[in-house]
Amino acid sequence: MKLTSLTAVFIARDFCASIETVRALADALAERVVDVNIIIVANGAGSVTARTLNALASAIPDVTVLYLATEQHDDVARLLGIEQAIGDYILFCTPTLAEIADLDKLLAPAVEGNDLVIGRRRGGRAAARGRSTGFVSLSSAIFFIWQRRSITLRILPRFAF
Repeated sequence: MKLTSLTAVFIARDFCASIETVRALADALAERVVDVNIIIVANGAGSVTARTLNALASAIPDVTVLYLATEQHDDVARLLGIEQAIGDYILFCTPTLAEIADLDKLLAPAVEGNDLVIGRRRGGRAAARGRSTGFVSLSSAIFFIWQRRSITLRILPRFAF
């Protein structure tokens, strides 16, 4: 069984994943999800990173780059990604080849019907667990998937106002 649609969101500052890594992520997700798009939020990225991101978006279909002129808290960048996401699920990640290799393990709880999936990597091993309801601590999560519902509740930190 495959997920129907997923938007992968990641944040870039002065470093961005290579075109090859983002292409590998897009290809790996396309094998596992029916409809995939990728959003890169350039959080106060410099001009060199911006040029790299523009080339990346031109080279890979269904990649969108959003720019924040000045660096904001990561939560603000994630909210921008959520605002523009079109997938039923939203994947927040920092694409690395190790994460891409472990996508089956990390997506399995979402495929099983969980609304929220938390993934961690320790000692070179990946693990993921899912939850259908409730709140979890994301402090040590490096990867998580969230299923969007029709009614969206957004909790912003005070400085985002």
